[in-house]
Amino acid sequence: MKKINLLLLLIWSCFYLHAQNSGWTNYTSTKEITCTQKSGDILWVGTTGGLVKYNTVTLQKEYFNCSNSGLKYNNIIALHLDGSGNIWVSNTGIGHHELSRFDGTEWTSFAQQDTILAHGVYSIKHDASGNIWFLTYEGLVMYDGSNWTEYTESDTDIPFGSVTDMDIDSDGLLWFSTEGHGLISFNGFEVDYYIYSNNETAAMRCVRCVEGNVWVVLNWSPDYTGAAYWNGQSWVEFYETQTHIYFAWDYFMAVDSNGNLWLASDSRISLYNGTTWTLQNNPDFGNDYYTTLTSLYVDEDDIVWLGTDSKGLYNLTNENWSSADFSPTRIKSNDITALDIDNQQNAWIGTSRGLSHFDGTNWFDDNIADNALMGDEIKAIVTDSTNVWAETSGLWGVVCKYDGVNWSVCDIQFEPSLANIQLFCMAIDLQDNIWVGFYGGLAKYNGQSWVFYNHANSPVPSYVIEHMCVDSDGSLWLDFTNNLVNLVGNSWIRYNTSNSGLPTNRFNTMGTDSFGNVWIGCIGNSGNTAETCLAKYDGTNWTLFQQEDGDIPFDNITAITKDNLGNMWFGTDDGLMKYDGTGWSVYHLNNSINYSEEITALACDNQNRIWVGTRFNGVYLFDVTLSHAEDNTLTPDISIQVFPNPVYSSANIKVDLAKTGETSVSIYNIKGQKVADIANSALHKGLHEFNWNGCGDNGSKVGNGVYFVRINNGGISKTTKCLLLR
Repeated sequence: MKKINLLLLLIWSCFYLHAQNSGWTNYTSTKEITCTQKSGDILWVGTTGGLVKYNTVTLQKEYFNCSNSGLKYNNIIALHLDGSGNIWVSNTGIGHHELSRFDGTEWTSFAQQDTILAHGVYSIKHDASGNIWFLTYEGLVMYDGSNWTEYTESDTDIPFGSVTDMDIDSDGLLWFSTEGHGLISFNGFEVDYYIYSNNETAAMRCVRCVEGNVWVVLNWSPDYTGAAYWNGQSWVEFYETQTHIYFAWDYFMAVDSNGNLWLASDSRISLYNGTTWTLQNNPDFGNDYYTTLTSLYVDEDDIVWLGTDSKGLYNLTNENWSSADFSPTRIKSNDITALDIDNQQNAWIGTSRGLSHFDGTNWFDDNIADNALMGDEIKAIVTDSTNVWAETSGLWGVVCKYDGVNWSVCDIQFEPSLANIQLFCMAIDLQDNIWVGFYGGLAKYNGQSWVFYNHANSPVPSYVIEHMCVDSDGSLWLDFTNNLVNLVGNSWIRYNTSNSGLPTNRFNTMGTDSFGNVWIGCIGNSGNTAETCLAKYDGTNWTLFQQEDGDIPFDNITAITKDNLGNMWFGTDDGLMKYDGTGWSVYHLNNSINYSEEITALACDNQNRIWVGTRFNGVYLFDVTLSHAEDNTLTPDISIQVFPNPVYSSANIKVDLAKTGETSVSIYNIKGQKVADIANSALHKGLHEFNWNGCGDNGSKVGNGVYFVRINNGGISKTTKCLLLR
């Protein structure tokens, strides 16, 4: 037991946010559910695409996202209804967190600079006295309606970096499940530890208080998964063969009014009635290994609400399952991978989970992935005068054509020498030939047959083409690994650092303008930020735009398109830029999308509106005539390079700091949760290098997937992503 000698009392101001960012409309998918809360007939649903207010009687829905409300970010990670009818919303971007409160009319955002709340709230509870408790990755905060009290590890000896969940029992005692530190109780002054069966390293994923018992999920290896409760004297445990819940990364528990415990993970849900465990699986899931449960909530009427990662929300009432469709769009995921506009001005939106399109009024599903050979992820979309072409991923790359009525498959994968190919990019030339870059070379489809270019028949410099575009003369520009190639007729013209003005042989994206120029987003080799730039080639001369030389506001170019007025538009990790031939305009932050947004795709319609695809916030429609550019004064910035990327064991992180000051370097997972602190100290302006060993702060290796490196340098922040593959 540890007694707390000091409580830190903090009071900070809050401010009201207005409801609309001029010129921007945000379209998101609300199919990935993160959390739910219900009061009376109103169900509040948190998603990765914003917040939904759902009347369970009238079935009316109201949507809130960062372009039409006080939400700063669309990814909702925690909800809580207090006793005054307010909904508290924890929302996050990568490396950024916000706590908001909505009273039904106005949004209040709580200033978080230099507070624990700035580290992200992932659990919210209230006690019998009406105090609201906020659990963050760095500590605990209590709000009594007027004052805020912070509890840190140094105050309490609670290892908040290892805490996984929080609950409050009927006596007002707070309970915390942890990874490697057992079960912890806290009464506001004293802390007690309860080690599971003498195993100090036991990993506990969530905690719920049920009729005097404290339940946790045990999960520290595939061989040891189950549930257990502490009855005040000893542990009572149930193994996975009893609970029917198997090893996974995420678990969810809820309690109904009869004291029954509900436990869910992956695509399975189990009920414990005090005597036996029974599976309560939703038949809609069947053997669907691609659907994962993401939340579990039991309301005051004992209706079980089950969130999924792609199929929306389900509810279980009197042993009957039903679903509720909350998505205002047909966008399959908020991870946008491709965009294009067809001749009828339909916006085609490719995501990591499939394809949809929007005619300006109605949304349509494009279920091209119904074919067993097709993958869900859309790698590229192009349109000709009559057709829409989509390229999908998976074990076999597939090119599909939509003629306005039906989808058909162009059987590139059935070439005997090209089994199991992986497709990367696609373009259409002036003769409506379809060009496809794949692992192994280049392919051209004339509508009837395929022609292949590889090492056996052509001077291709490598096996992989990652990006391509067609210029105004109809020639093809190709990003082979470490080589830029211009294919003019039968001539293959190579450009690299040895024979051109290119500073690097690595490229992130490419595009062309209406004047015959080719624009290329260049990436520095091995973390060399001096090589990162935007390059323009006019057929004779190379022009480089570099941020560190003051040529361009941001030079981490991720997407390129042109409008009908001769302007070039560039997506970056920091916002949207326009170049009119003489100067730059920047659109971001409160005027548009958030600094943490990564732009993945751009397209322009015939009204010169820019469609902006993002990594996590869906797609934006930007009307520049309704907005204004931010001050395009070139302010200090941070440059980040992670190499190698993908990361196979450890990563070198090279940063160029904008100024001398307190600096933090942290790693976040795809949910916005911090997994590791790499550095946190005062550093001088300039270049610094760090190493991440692929482990979390607890020393355990993290799983494969996408991670984000977040730098904060004296109030200036920057994020970049990396892919971990072991």
